[in-house]
Amino acid sequence: MAEEVYNASTTTPPELPNLDKIKVPSQGSQSASGVEVAMALTGDQYKIDVGSTPLGQDLNTVVGGVQWSPQLTDYLKLVLVGERRAVVDSLLSYVGVEDKYSGKRWGQVTKNGGSAQLSYDNTDAGFYAGFGVYDYVGENVPSNTSVNGSAGVYFRPYYSDDRELKTGINMSYMNFDKNLSYFSYGQGGYFSPQDYVSVAFPVDYTQKFDNWKLGLGASIGYQSYSQDESPYFPTDAAMQRQLEDYVARGLAKEYFYSGSSKNGMGYNLRASTDYKLNKDMSIGGQIGYDTFGDYNESTANLYFRYILGNK
Repeated sequence: MAEEVYNASTTTPPELPNLDKIKVPSQGSQSASGVEVAMALTGDQYKIDVGSTPLGQDLNTVVGGVQWSPQLTDYLKLVLVGERRAVVDSLLSYVGVEDKYSGKRWGQVTKNGGSAQLSYDNTDAGFYAGFGVYDYVGENVPSNTSVNGSAGVYFRPYYSDDRELKTGINMSYMNFDKNLSYFSYGQGGYFSPQDYVSVAFPVDYTQKFDNWKLGLGASIGYQSYSQDESPYFPTDAAMQRQLEDYVARGLAKEYFYSGSSKNGMGYNLRASTDYKLNKDMSIGGQIGYDTFGDYNESTANLYFRYILGNK
């Protein structure tokens, strides 16, 4: 049996595929629906809540938290929080998704940790400063750790019993151990930057009349962050090695998402409403729009609230 030997000086090398012209079949879009349930117990200085991510999904989990808010002086308050919350940045991070070819599921990330904040408010003006530390865990997603901090000052140009106008400046910092912002198997699908810094100037107006409470808000500011490179398949070493081999043979372009740095202006618009059906029940909702560079996000939610004990 003869074996063909490739000689670079005498043989035409095999032609590699044009990767830009290869069309990979799409798995199609995915969607999910379900109902969240939650309940809370509140007092003058505490709040305890427990709930769930949307029921009816293949992956669902319990979320909740504990908050203690002692009043240190007439105007000074300390807020301590321990919590487990769903990460709602995307369908992947919120309820998880399934790879239709392999049948593997991943996602449904929760943030688990705590924060502390000191705030001062004398009605005319106020300030706050705080920090938090959280672990992010999910199904077939690497664990991740974040630290964050924020500080700000604000004042109320107009204030009365039924309405207020508030504006100020907010500064925040956030840093994650890993960049898991993408959507391939093992990625988290949530914004997880390194050295994120923002300075924003928010304006909020709220008003109550009859059984209605309305809110409008907007902010503009500067943001800067970097993102480390990240493997395509961080939880599957075999798939990652196979992709690296494809890249080495010229059959794929990359096996890591490249790192990047971005900075620029962004803005946010938001509105909310709440209608009190009776002394115990209310319905309401919020809408919002965020944009920064090529990124933009629209959000909307509705809720029904029933208060026990007429508190």
